[in-house]
Amino acid sequence: MSLVLVRIDCRLIHGQVLETWVPHVRSDCVLVADDQLASNELQKTILCMSVPGKIHLEIDTVETLVRKLLANRWEKNRVLLLFSDCQGAQRAFSMGLHFTSINLGNVHFEEGCRQVTPSVALSRNDLTCLRELSASGVQVECRAVPNEKPFFLEDVLRIR
Repeated sequence: MSLVLVRIDCRLIHGQVLETWVPHVRSDCVLVADDQLASNELQKTILCMSVPGKIHLEIDTVETLVRKLLANRWEKNRVLLLFSDCQGAQRAFSMGLHFTSINLGNVHFEEGCRQVTPSVALSRNDLTCLRELSASGVQVECRAVPNEKPFFLEDVLRIR
């Protein structure tokens, strides 16, 4: 399995992902791991229509995609894996999908969250998940597009 990017982005597939990250990491396969989206056929159809035909797209639950990834379902692909939230990424990691870095692209502000970059707001639960990933050796960075300077979790924790 070649996981070329693991990203948390509440918007999932959009221009930043398709126009900057996919070419940057030369991905030919985008996986969206999201339990809620996996059961919404209309939203899945809309997202499928937004992805160019040369890129394989699969949308499913976190558990199903992790199981398929661990079985090397896409071993010949360069996989870009998207989660809509920190909890999904942490759950995938705890199921045995071990990745070395994770990118926080967009996490929208909600009540009780702290804005840590212009596009990332984190709750206590988000920070707990990210700290657990970091303690397991995962490098956590915030940046919307590849040409931005990354902002690392240690920087986020320092401003708290």
